[in-house]
Amino acid sequence: MTKGQKIFLGASLMGLLLGIPLLLWAQITAGECCRLFQDIKVKDFTYACNNNAYCSATTGNTCKFKPGANTFKKYAVIGAGDCDLTTTDTCEWKGTVITLNVESEEWGTVCLLNAVYNVTNWLFFFFLAIAILVGVVAGYYFMTAAGDERKIEKGRSLLTYMAIGLIVAALAKVIPVLVRGVIGI
Repeated sequence: MTKGQKIFLGASLMGLLLGIPLLLWAQITAGECCRLFQDIKVKDFTYACNNNAYCSATTGNTCKFKPGANTFKKYAVIGAGDCDLTTTDTCEWKGTVITLNVESEEWGTVCLLNAVYNVTNWLFFFFLAIAILVGVVAGYYFMTAAGDERKIEKGRSLLTYMAIGLIVAALAKVIPVLVRGVIGI
């Protein structure tokens, strides 16, 4: 195994080793609610929301089925309330009691998507950064080769690793689509 392969393998394992704790953290900290870190779009959903700052469609004070596309907006707190927005429902999130903005019996699905998006976004940027660094090193080898076949070959192999890193980064963006397909939203 060459030094470049060892570096790539080490970076890949480091990404996975750091990604798994992030996923576990996302699962452990989820109580009866979660705060969204990006807009989450779902289809055909039952929820209660009376403020367009938190969701794309208002439902009034009780849970209603909203067909079609529904968007829960970034920083909204969604959880399992009593589906009656005339009463204030709270939950404990990371040791803090917070008020629910959106109530739904299906809140876990949205929180699962939120966790998947968080982890895969982190993995995407990690592998993208590694691929860019490997590409810069490959460019350095090409620029300083001056006809040295060993440096040219090393630059080519590093470009291959860069391409693999970019493919892995792109696959990280596909994972949420696969999860959506599996859970049917």
